Amino acid sequence: MNTKQELTLKDIVHLAKYWWNYLYSKKTIILSIGLAGMLSGILYAYFSKKVYEAELTFALEEKSGMAGAYAGIASQFGIDIGKSSDGGAFVGDNVMELFKSRLIIENALLQPVQFSNEKELLINRYLKYAKLDEKLASKEETKHIVFTADTDRDNYTRGHDSVLHAVCKSIKKNDLTVSKADKKLNIISLKIKSRDEEFAKHFCELLAAHVRELYIETKISKARRNVELLQQKADSVETLLYREMYGAAASMDQNFNPIRTELRVPYAQKQMHVELLTTVYAELLKNLEISKLTLQKEEPIIQVIDRPIYPLPYEKPGKTTSGILGGIVAALLCILYLIIRKQYTKLMSEA
Repeated sequence: MNTKQELTLKDIVHLAKYWWNYLYSKKTIILSIGLAGMLSGILYAYFSKKVYEAELTFALEEKSGMAGAYAGIASQFGIDIGKSSDGGAFVGDNVMELFKSRLIIENALLQPVQFSNEKELLINRYLKYAKLDEKLASKEETKHIVFTADTDRDNYTRGHDSVLHAVCKSIKKNDLTVSKADKKLNIISLKIKSRDEEFAKHFCELLAAHVRELYIETKISKARRNVELLQQKADSVETLLYREMYGAAASMDQNFNPIRTELRVPYAQKQMHVELLTTVYAELLKNLEISKLTLQKEEPIIQVIDRPIYPLPYEKPGKTTSGILGGIVAALLCILYLIIRKQYTKLMSEA
């Protein structure tokens, strides 16, 4: 016959009293462990390095292109100026992810910067205070890696690539934060944390600069090609127009006998070509100006609002807070250990 035991309020009170008396008898151990934890927390706060934070905020501009009224005219010459490149990688939150791309981070890290005492690459500055993971640090090919500004990126060794990849991964995971203060606004905040104050400031600014450069290279490349192509076509038509004008004048000078009508045909043909080329040249110039206006309206995508300035704000654990938290955590772990040991001893004695 099975009996079902119910835990009454009286049993709970007795159980709580039992454990209280047991733990109270161990108060010396608990207090000692708690004091040791408090001392550890204070020492941790004392020896902790300052972590500086560089923040750069900017407004993201999303531009609509030119109206499509001129698309039909330009398409006659094989030129597409009707629509701006509104889609792609630079729309909305996609820009935020560009800051975390390996290409952008690498370009910023491999940039030489003038620090207070010397000029050096940011990647070398980072390696001075940051530790690589144990696997990379133990390898000969990556143990004493130094990056130089005169070495092309394509000529890096396998060791250089491994270190660069590890640094980019560490920065994305621990040091880099890109966020929006409000989802309804297009104001983006870029934050870089580092134990090196100068590194944090320079890296934050360079990261934003490289994203903007990538935008200009990608977003307006189509508009720039249109301007260049239209300029070439306009120059060609202008040269041909001048040639036909001189040809018409020369044909007119050669027409010495006004009685013979057939002598006027070459001049009429030249004149017709001049009129046609004049119309084409006028349309090309109009489309060229429209393309230049489109190119101007495409940039910039980033309007910087606030830049990091010295002294940068920093984070450092407080001694009082760290001491209290260290003492509480140590005391709780000690209590948990005593309870588990007591239960284990009881079970082993009943077996």
